[in-house]
Amino acid sequence: MMYTHDVIEAILKEAAEKCILPYFKKLTVDQIDTKAHAEDFVTIADRQAEIYLTAALQKLLPGSLVLGEEGYSEDPSLMERCAIVDDVWIVDPVDGTLNFKNGNDAFCTILSHVKSGKIVGAWIYAPILNKFLAWSEGGKAFINSKEVQFDTSYKNIGQMMAINCISWHKGENIKELMQKNFSHFGRARRCLSFGTDTILMLENDVDVLSFGKGNPWDIGPCAAIVQALGGKAVKTNGKNVSEDELFTTKGMFFATRCPEQWDAAKTVVMQGLEDDDD
Repeated sequence: MMYTHDVIEAILKEAAEKCILPYFKKLTVDQIDTKAHAEDFVTIADRQAEIYLTAALQKLLPGSLVLGEEGYSEDPSLMERCAIVDDVWIVDPVDGTLNFKNGNDAFCTILSHVKSGKIVGAWIYAPILNKFLAWSEGGKAFINSKEVQFDTSYKNIGQMMAINCISWHKGENIKELMQKNFSHFGRARRCLSFGTDTILMLENDVDVLSFGKGNPWDIGPCAAIVQALGGKAVKTNGKNVSEDELFTTKGMFFATRCPEQWDAAKTVVMQGLEDDDD
């Protein structure tokens, strides 16, 4: 590999220090916009961090393209162009923008390196939580340089901790249904930041993660790392994100630490909800 985890960590930390943290708890009204819906926020920090990371990553790997959440929002054709390039970086500059906007610590930067259509490296950096997750294909996963000891043992549904990020993407009428469905788990809450919640799954504090859209900048690291460590993290249609359906926002995503529990947990969550690719 042409870079190390230390190199990536330095880039992500510098982006946070220069472009994100200066605005934390200091945003002004004119520095906040919305995109697809009223809770789909974008801030000056998101945009500046993506610009910074794009330049740094393309310098690190000349000839690569960067698929950023904000770049895609402005030009959806970027997804198609990236799908045919050998080296692509997929970036969510500030995952958990609502939290960031509200002064909540649960936000992070998410990064994946895609080689010939497959995720070969994944990183999540949560600056306020002081956590850095790193993984490369064929290797181990680390949080703050400590190897992840991933627990894939069986649990009953009533013992599981589940996180819901479906209702955000399926409309207001889905929220009540999701509250009912997730009540079957031992503990459940709404997603705060898919990146920071992915770290919690790798720390064995979360058993089930769901996401209502197939956004590669959100789900990429979870899909690659959880699968590599023995869990199950695929689209609800059963397709592997990293190899089959990476460059698309379609399809819902579901991850469980125990692979044998994926079908059962999915059944509980999906009761009354159409399993489609919208």
